[in-house]
Amino acid sequence: MYNWEKAMEKLVQETRLSELQSISNSSRLRALNSGISFASLPLISLATFGGDWLIGKQLIPANIFTALSFFSLVRAPVMSLLPLIIEKLSEARVAATRIDQFMRLEILMNRREKEQNKKGDHAIIMEDASFSWKDTPCLLSLHLKVKYGTLLGVKGAIGAGKSSLLAAILGEINLVSGTIRQCVRSISYAPQSSWIFTDTIRSNILLGKPMDEERYKSVIKACCLDIDLQNFGEIGDLMMIGDKGVNLSGGQKARISLARALYADADLYLLDDPLAAVDPKVAKKIFDQCIGPRSLLRQKTRILVTHQVHFLDEADQTIRLANGHIHELYSERPDEDQQSNTTTEADSSDDDETDFKLNTAIADMNSIVKSETSTDGAVKWNVWFQLFTAPPLRWFGFILLIFLLLGTQAL
Repeated sequence: MYNWEKAMEKLVQETRLSELQSISNSSRLRALNSGISFASLPLISLATFGGDWLIGKQLIPANIFTALSFFSLVRAPVMSLLPLIIEKLSEARVAATRIDQFMRLEILMNRREKEQNKKGDHAIIMEDASFSWKDTPCLLSLHLKVKYGTLLGVKGAIGAGKSSLLAAILGEINLVSGTIRQCVRSISYAPQSSWIFTDTIRSNILLGKPMDEERYKSVIKACCLDIDLQNFGEIGDLMMIGDKGVNLSGGQKARISLARALYADADLYLLDDPLAAVDPKVAKKIFDQCIGPRSLLRQKTRILVTHQVHFLDEADQTIRLANGHIHELYSERPDEDQQSNTTTEADSSDDDETDFKLNTAIADMNSIVKSETSTDGAVKWNVWFQLFTAPPLRWFGFILLIFLLLGTQAL
């Protein structure tokens, strides 16, 4: 727990004290309501008949019994509905406050023009587009056109605005000025920080989509997950993943996140540095099989953000971002001779090698689904002794155990 026990204990105690205070107040109100419910009829009768007696009005038995019957009829609905009315008014007040806070939120200025049908040659067109995170400008005066079926590479220093560019295309940040047009029906996004939820590997990849066996296998192979699944043993892609992927390596989480994006079969793929968590050999193989010009996505529009700039030699178009501006734009792919010289060393790597190999024993140890162990035979005496002598019984439990043994012998 990294020495967080005391701090967490204090936080739990403070929360518990607040809860106890709320329970105490609720109990007081409940007791007050019950007291008023039982005392209401005598008090109302005392006030009514006492007032008549004080003003000198004669108390007739017929009037008294009629009044008591009326008070009894009125008390039941009033005392049962009054707490309910107070409860519903309190809930309505909380709900109204929540709605008011939501309605007062700043409206996201997203003026993207989405066209479902393909028009022209470009999937994305930005014309003098400027974007901001709330009040902080992040991208300024962008002019960019991305053609259908091409690979756009995005490079730049940390904080240059590469991830913000993808967020702008997704519509997650404010469009301050200019225009952005998208002529795609669907977008698939692979974030820089892999998102993994607690379920099987297969569920993390499918993400609720129907199973297409052929496409699923091709995605698994393209993302170099086939060897990992073999190392997981018979359980394969049905292995349970812990919270946030605790039983996976960083490279495995990145490749599962990338496989989810590939399986979505979208028109536009936004890939935010998906190769950073894997070693160079596996990164080269994944690029060739998933992202590059001869990959599984070769006919799709792809935008790749990466710091591994040698991969951008195979991009159809490359931009360099700096301080929120596009400083350089390369629209031509290098010659094949240059590409072959760049990639010769990476191509010589073993195709069966991944960034993280795991044997079956380690896979079983990391898996959440553990095989249960059982023992046949009678229960040992030390188990009974520990059971009966555990607090708070202790020696009294030991004496009780002796009496039980004597009783069973007598029977």
